[in-house]
Amino acid sequence: MRKIFDINLIQQNDINMGITCRGDTLVSPSDKGSFSGKDIKGQVMPAGMGITYTPIAGSNDIESTLLLKTDDGVYIIMEMRAFLNMEDCVEQRLMEGDRVDPDEYYFKGTVRFRTGHDLYKWLERKVCVCVTEIINWEELKISVYMV
Repeated sequence: MRKIFDINLIQQNDINMGITCRGDTLVSPSDKGSFSGKDIKGQVMPAGMGITYTPIAGSNDIESTLLLKTDDGVYIIMEMRAFLNMEDCVEQRLMEGDRVDPDEYYFKGTVRFRTGHDLYKWLERKVCVCVTEIINWEELKISVYMV
């Protein structure tokens, strides 16, 4: 696997949608962030969001779409589908503001990219995965790899 980049993402002002047909549903607007890797870097635009579905306690299905803007002005859509599994006691520690080691939860998924610019077409139609670290409930570090 080859690391493409790390994203530092800020998500604030969550919207609790209540219980939908997929379980408890939380919408997290993407407020800002940045990404940086060997061949690509830029900013996360405030145009995306993550949706967390919790069908049962401790088991979360996450769907996220981010709009990235590279330092050379190219827009890239990044879609992420991930699983976040954690024990109630770990979630409680995060809620209390404690830093939790990423080995204490599972937050991994798949990533797809779309862009209209030839310079970054190399991202499309590739198998990519991500590993996410929860810094706190508003800040995430997402490491993206090409398989």
